[in-house]
Amino acid sequence: MIRIDLFPTPIALFKLEELNNEEENFLLNVDTGNKNNNYLNNISSNDTYILDNPKIKNLKHRIQKCIDEYKNEIMQCENELYITNSWVNFLKTGNRHAMHYHANSMVSGVYFVNVDKDMPNFTIQSPQLNLWPLVWERKKWNYQNNLGEIILVEKNMLILFPSKVWHNVDVNKSPNTRVSLSFNTFLKGHINHNTYTSDLDLK
Repeated sequence: MIRIDLFPTPIALFKLEELNNEEENFLLNVDTGNKNNNYLNNISSNDTYILDNPKIKNLKHRIQKCIDEYKNEIMQCENELYITNSWVNFLKTGNRHAMHYHANSMVSGVYFVNVDKDMPNFTIQSPQLNLWPLVWERKKWNYQNNLGEIILVEKNMLILFPSKVWHNVDVNKSPNTRVSLSFNTFLKGHINHNTYTSDLDLK
């Protein structure tokens, strides 16, 4: 048998170096105003461009290097892929992130600032839910017959994924608050395709 895995959902995992005390304290104590998102059931930072703060410029640089690797190795894209908006999420005990995706973005990411073994992981759902219309007992689960995956997360891990991928976080059963940093990206420059009249200048 020759197997061709067409149209995959490319999820990339990176382990970043640890934050220094100043960086970590800044992210753990950003201003939120305790505004709860009723749909996602979480609290997020008031600053929705948090990675532009000079206090975490080194973290932004490390994340951008991972984005560039994803863009170059997976997307094979020559254009710049840059961070647009970014924010910190606080998931308190008993709360969860509802299933959602990120609009107006190419690639999204989540960086884990504070997680422990009792906190929920990161669940993604296949964008091809009609790929397997029947449910059967799998002899073994794999990436080809699965329509969802739970990614085990740890502190200082970064996950990159196509922004249209639906994802969620289960209920936080830890007595501690789960803290993560999320961001979106977009392309910049002249976008074109050799065989279509579809040129686009993104500035």
